[in-house]
Amino acid sequence: MILKQSFRLRRRDDGFALVTVLGTLSFLLIIVMISLSFVTASTKNSRYAQDADRALSAAASGLDDLLTELRIDPEYLTHVQDTKDEPESYCKKLATGGPVAEGDVFASVCGWDPTMDASFQPTATADEEYHYAITYVAPLNASLEITATGKSGDVYRTVQARLTRENPSMWAYIVDYELIKPNDSLYWGARTDKYGPDQLTSEECGAGWASGASLPNLRYAWEDPIHDRTFVNSAGNSQACGQRSIDGVFNGPVHFNDTLLATSDRSTIFQEQFTTANTACQSASSDDYTTWAACTIGDAAPAEAGGAFQYAQWAPQYRSVLELPTVEAPKNEALAGTGCLYQGPTRIILYETYMRVWSKETSAEALALRNCGSVGELSSEAGAAVSYPPDGLVFVDAAQGVSPVKIQPGQIGGRTTDRDPLPLGVAYAGSDPAPGASYVEEIAMTSKDMFDGIGNLWVEGVFTGGQLTLGADGSVIVTSEILTRDHQSDLIGLIAGGDVMIYNPVCQTVTANAAGTAWLPPVKATSRIDPANWPKSYGGLGTSGILIEAAIYAAGGSFGLQQYITSLAFPRVEVFGSVGERFSGILHGSQIKGWSAGIGGATAVGQRWNASLARGGPPYFPVITNGEWQVVFESKTDVPAEVSD
Repeated sequence: MILKQSFRLRRRDDGFALVTVLGTLSFLLIIVMISLSFVTASTKNSRYAQDADRALSAAASGLDDLLTELRIDPEYLTHVQDTKDEPESYCKKLATGGPVAEGDVFASVCGWDPTMDASFQPTATADEEYHYAITYVAPLNASLEITATGKSGDVYRTVQARLTRENPSMWAYIVDYELIKPNDSLYWGARTDKYGPDQLTSEECGAGWASGASLPNLRYAWEDPIHDRTFVNSAGNSQACGQRSIDGVFNGPVHFNDTLLATSDRSTIFQEQFTTANTACQSASSDDYTTWAACTIGDAAPAEAGGAFQYAQWAPQYRSVLELPTVEAPKNEALAGTGCLYQGPTRIILYETYMRVWSKETSAEALALRNCGSVGELSSEAGAAVSYPPDGLVFVDAAQGVSPVKIQPGQIGGRTTDRDPLPLGVAYAGSDPAPGASYVEEIAMTSKDMFDGIGNLWVEGVFTGGQLTLGADGSVIVTSEILTRDHQSDLIGLIAGGDVMIYNPVCQTVTANAAGTAWLPPVKATSRIDPANWPKSYGGLGTSGILIEAAIYAAGGSFGLQQYITSLAFPRVEVFGSVGERFSGILHGSQIKGWSAGIGGATAVGQRWNASLARGGPPYFPVITNGEWQVVFESKTDVPAEVSD
């Protein structure tokens, strides 16, 4: 009985063991299946991730494809109308064919329609493909937007980018010649009194440029290293050629076509890239700061070597001459009907949502089909209240059939409730002297480049709500502060065929002799007219000076101060934007031989670069003739439906 019972117990244990084994096997099988599932999913995810990376790389190849075309031929997009006869053109590219992408600017030219399948171009490895479309072209082809889609297997990825051709606003500071401009009579007149006429005619200072030679005769300092921007005058003494030195802090990129003059009494800090066309700078090595001295003249050693220049983390680099543009392109756009076109001396005060304009020489023909005021309004005391043109361009051209005579005080326009009418002064009614006759006039207005008929613009005020370029065939005179409300979205451009000048109303009194038969030599003022109320602040620097928030470009002259040689104290000037000029400008009487671009501090002049300008700058800003196309913005976007399966 005991044995039987023991056997039954073993049979019962055997059954339990079998169940346990089967359960364990089932559990292990589940674990294996889960593991296999994870491995399969992981493999699939890994493959998907690889395809996604490859698709993104392929999309970048599409961007590089277009960028290569633009760098080979900067005017590539202007040839699109002739694409059907050019085998290598945009329309013939396999990567661009297909359905009409949203906003595709070349769809009608290429004959594409929404029913077409997207065509993809294989990359160099042939494992991935890309398709792209240009969906936006900015005025003058200065910038464009591209949507590029890459494909790897069944995975798509899209990149959207903005490309911009280089223009002067993309540098904190860019200059052609590091010389005082040839027609600056204020500077050269003073130099002649001090050094004699040789200062004006020395070939060593630019092939006689000061005696009226054309710009092509000018030479950069690195083209004439023997004279090193000096010459020997008739007395046998060495004299400087009117070159300027710079000190201060540059918080953005800078470029000099000429050779920058360095002096031991100035300290300059370049926080971003410094480039120069000085051929000697080709030997500068990023690993040896002692070689950087070749990039400048004078006390050229960097701070590490005991010199005045601090390049931060950037080593100076050589870049060939950048061909700075004229203002003909935006001028031609205005003449063709873009934006607002005015003629002759014009004054504009900017308000947040509109501008007030005085322009007494603008013709009805220039205003035709434009919502930019009427002849009567522009000639009135109140001026014309004009909405900002949606094209973002205002240009002042020369007037037709107007004799070039001196502009009388108050002739340009203005209301006392806004700003006093310009020019300041008191006009003399008669044309000939008379006993006891006298009048007061702004000294700057006696210059022939400020006469009637010339396309000059006087401007100030506050702008908001977009982007605007104000240009003039002659000069732009900044009469007070120019401000924006949003430094990233609101951008102002000031472009001039000549100078961009800061208004400095120094006046002179002209009196007749006792007999009333002749005018006596004028007597310069010892103070400005109404100095307590000028410059009038818009909330920038208050009473301490003026702030200009704009991209400034003086295509044929300089950015400088009117009547800078004066004993009168001048308030501080600050620029938040960029500065480009053909010749070295003078911005303060104490800096005739130099210019400060310091950020803050006690200097009379300050400049900071608005990094938002790196995206391309204000509309219609003239592009550098040999400037390259650059990618200034790039982001990943959803895949357009028209190019995915």
